[in-house]
Amino acid sequence: MENFDLLFEKMNENYNYLQAIMGEVYERVKENPEDEYSRELLESLGNLGKRMLSTEESLVVSYGSPDETINLMDKINDKKQALTTSLEETTMGKVYK
Repeated sequence: MENFDLLFEKMNENYNYLQAIMGEVYERVKENPEDEYSRELLESLGNLGKRMLSTEESLVVSYGSPDETINLMDKINDKKQALTTSLEETTMGKVYK
């Protein structure tokens, strides 16, 4: 795919933007763990993040060069694991300060 690098870079930019938003919502949850709206918003944004990473994964598998695929998939899997861990800690009521 001719524009693979550009598409992948834009997908990363969008995911990083989502992470910044999630960080702001997370701070609200830390300040007020009883704020159910912020907790639900954070969970919804996290689910969106998982979908974004799944799309990135599909792009890499379908159009990435064999030389890049393993490295990029490792990075995506690291992001998925970090996101899942963060969401579990927050949505399970384990908000750490």
